[in-house]
Amino acid sequence: MQALRNAGLFIAVTFFIKLLLGYFFAGTSGLTVFGLTYTSSLSNSLLNFRGFTVLFALFLKNVRGHALAICLMFGLPVAVAIQTLVRSVVLKKEMQAAQKISFYALAVVLNLVAVIGLFSVTLMDTHVPDMSARLYMRYYNFAFPLLFMVVASQLSLKPMIRERVWRGIIAFPIGIVMFCAVYTRLAPYCIDYIENPELTGFMHATQYFYILSGISFLALIVWVYAARAGAKIFIYLFLPLAVMCSTYYVNHILRYRLVPDVYDKAGIFAKHYLPAEDRSTLVIAGSDITGLGRALFAIDNANASIEMIPQGARFDVSRYPGKDWVLLIGDHPVLEKTPFQLSVNNFTLVHLVDENTVNFRKTSWPGVIARSHGLSFAEEWGTWSLGDVVILEFVKPLPGKFTIRLFANAYGPNVGKEFVATVGESAVRFTVGAVPEEKVLEFNNPKGSRIIKITVPSSVSPKALGLGDDYRSLGIGLIELRIEPG
Repeated sequence: MQALRNAGLFIAVTFFIKLLLGYFFAGTSGLTVFGLTYTSSLSNSLLNFRGFTVLFALFLKNVRGHALAICLMFGLPVAVAIQTLVRSVVLKKEMQAAQKISFYALAVVLNLVAVIGLFSVTLMDTHVPDMSARLYMRYYNFAFPLLFMVVASQLSLKPMIRERVWRGIIAFPIGIVMFCAVYTRLAPYCIDYIENPELTGFMHATQYFYILSGISFLALIVWVYAARAGAKIFIYLFLPLAVMCSTYYVNHILRYRLVPDVYDKAGIFAKHYLPAEDRSTLVIAGSDITGLGRALFAIDNANASIEMIPQGARFDVSRYPGKDWVLLIGDHPVLEKTPFQLSVNNFTLVHLVDENTVNFRKTSWPGVIARSHGLSFAEEWGTWSLGDVVILEFVKPLPGKFTIRLFANAYGPNVGKEFVATVGESAVRFTVGAVPEEKVLEFNNPKGSRIIKITVPSSVSPKALGLGDDYRSLGIGLIELRIEPG
């Protein structure tokens, strides 16, 4: 009874600390078991009895997969932990160090398997097919060394022949599970180097899979008759071989990622092409959920999102209100005509919004400005001109007749002097003061020029005026330029 009370206290304290830390780091959003997103998905499945029964069946399927995998690789540690706990309950003695380690190892692994089983089935509405077949062992593989410690505790035990019957009773069902895992090769569960790297390495090569499985099974059988001998086989033979094979094959798989594929290249390109403000309005679309995840990682923006679409399906831009950019990866034709598309090596960057505004607080204007000249670096308020001429070359031809609304201010001796804005053969003179102001400039552009040129009357550096060490030749401070078709 003392062991059961300790177990209950351990679980209660663990759950309390989880909620406490969750509230500390995430506020009320942290007062859930699975987080807001997955709790919402789980709640939708529990709205009716049929949803609950389906969810429970999928949960059992996922937990069964974890049991097969754990028993296959760690059948002996599980058997030793169970036997140690049974002994402590039967003998009703104070728990020793080995018994405490066994309890802690089983409590951690079993608790996480149950939580991950529920977590997996709550994702059934996401883009990942058959989540119940995916074994997310990476969420508890940190606990595997605890299982190794459980087996190592057997090395110091004195032989106890009378316990063979108990060891046999415990080892029999575990051996059956190991046999089933070998026979089915864990079908239909997904073996993946991301979700279960140790298991992937264990099963990567058929011949080594059967050898390692045989040694694991042998260690369990020998343990029934001689606990120390079985532990030695596991610690000194199985464990080094399993770690070596698993590490080698996982590293072999990872080496393929040294060469970026189209999803990696698309994400890296968009990261460098789009400024941070535009990346926050980006959706990445494609037909490979793993590749989309890597592209999203390369984008490195918390507000960017991903969208799964069927292979070869046309892309409907109307489905994404609030998004200004789409990174379309793969062969996916765009349904509607869009203001700007840039196709590069099997991926396309699409601008969904027809922008006629140049915000000079930004460093670049993809899809709007193709080339710029005579601009300094962007600052919080805007950008200074650099030199005697500012040139803005737009991606598309400017309208035949349009108005420019320019928000700007002049620097130093340029205050009150005439600037000249030119589009094609049309030129407009204007003046601005030291304080930012709006100027309305009207142009005729019958030849469809794409270039706006602003000529500065007297560019000068602050250093030349004795106002500091800034050597930039400044003239006009540009804040915003807006084009309104006439």
